[in-house]
Amino acid sequence: MSRSTAKWILILLGVLLAANVFLVAYLLRPSGKVESSGREQVSQYLVRELKLDKQQQDSFSAMKQQFFQTMRPMWDSIRSAKDSLYRQLGNPSANDSLIAQLAQRVADQTRRSEDKQFDHFRELRTMCRPEQQAVFDTLIPKMLTRMGSRPPMRNATDRK
Repeated sequence: MSRSTAKWILILLGVLLAANVFLVAYLLRPSGKVESSGREQVSQYLVRELKLDKQQQDSFSAMKQQFFQTMRPMWDSIRSAKDSLYRQLGNPSANDSLIAQLAQRVADQTRRSEDKQFDHFRELRTMCRPEQQAVFDTLIPKMLTRMGSRPPMRNATDRK
């Protein structure tokens, strides 16, 4: 390899290395946004999009806090039930009856959780003014779809 070719290869490697360093620095730089939990971001999004006034924001905050206090144990219970179900994969003696029982437990707990969440959103909707309710009615299904946790569509006769 000639000296000229080696020189160009070194220059090219240097340029590529510098480009990578700048790219990494750019990607790792602080964005100026304060990182917060997903829950806070959702709350702020709802407040902004619904244009909640101060009183509504206070009510919303109290309802949200109560909702999560109620839901955390339910979500933990669902996780535990799913864990019990999927641990049976390693149990060669697990019969179909046991699997069906464990799956039904997951389904029952999930149903209770979805009912509580639906009731929570229904209660949130009642604190909105009519113009906010119209936004709320399109915003919540859209948010739940984006979050990947949209409950199945149901009507009043499906509820217990």
